[in-house]
Amino acid sequence: MGYDLHITRAESWADNEGAEIGAEEWLAAVRADPELTLAPDVGMGPHFARWSGPSRHDEPWLDWRAGNVYTKSPDSALLRKMVRLAERLGARVQGDDGELYTGDEPLDEPLDEPLDEPLDEPPDEAAPATKRSTIRTLLGRLLGARQPGAPAPDPSALAHVYLRAERYYVEASDRTRATEAGFWVSSGQVVALDGGATDAELGLAILDGLARSRLEVPVPPRDAKLQAGLFRAMGVTSGRAAMAGTRGCLVTRERDGTLRVEPFGGDAAAAVAAHPVGLPGASATTVGQAVRAALARAAVAE
Repeated sequence: MGYDLHITRAESWADNEGAEIGAEEWLAAVRADPELTLAPDVGMGPHFARWSGPSRHDEPWLDWRAGNVYTKSPDSALLRKMVRLAERLGARVQGDDGELYTGDEPLDEPLDEPLDEPLDEPPDEAAPATKRSTIRTLLGRLLGARQPGAPAPDPSALAHVYLRAERYYVEASDRTRATEAGFWVSSGQVVALDGGATDAELGLAILDGLARSRLEVPVPPRDAKLQAGLFRAMGVTSGRAAMAGTRGCLVTRERDGTLRVEPFGGDAAAAVAAHPVGLPGASATTVGQAVRAALARAAVAE
């Protein structure tokens, strides 16, 4: 998985309500730029554009999604192009973790990780790399994005469990059609439980979430608010707010019935890459206990 850069008008690209770049604005910018060409025939949607400028990528691209324009792992030339476009759109270029780019940064190698320090903050205020990684992982989970180590299309069901402010949130996930994409996305179905819920109550909510997990659903539109259900349940309006103080884990049911629990972030994923619970036959209490153990090992985003 590469690292995304975003052209955004917002303070944070992930929380851009009221500061969106309109889809028609983006299309007009593409049509007015001789170096950009819309490429709807590649199956990436009506806002996907190729850039004809010099690049180490064979087919450099930019795409509009949910009020921002983005690309993945740009080189220095494409970054400079993004900065020029941002100036025309009254916007700026921002990385996944919120750092700003001026166009002078050397990106001759793939941008799989952000620069060591955010460019708009002094070094002593910068978040440690491990914290940034945890934040990016959780944000990706919240937005339904595929992350390093995310499950392949083999599981028959998938749910996310979050622990935030002494409340549990169980979110069922759906897998898109294998012939179109085959990745997992948030379903919008969320169950919230108080922190005092018993192991059996937590386990029942998780098993119910897995039962509601669907396969072969249509690929959602690029501007779909996949995280809206979770945000409503948490009482927040942005991914950054949802992440603050949050622990999370991934629960999958394999085709042979085995349930696996994987905590998010930090050293937790390495320490407990998969905590298997045998199914069928495992009680809801056993499932709840396994998930609590995984959440205790998961990293906390700040």
